[in-house]
Amino acid sequence: MQLNRRGGKGRENRVSAFVISTSVHFVNSVPNIR
Repeated sequence: MQLNRRGGKGRENRVSAFVISTSVHFVNSVPNIR
């Protein structure tokens, strides 16, 4: 939660949510790597 200290008014939050969503989707899409 240190990104909040930078002063993001929602832009970083949106990017973080997108990155997390993509990460989760990728991990769920390719579970064979584990």
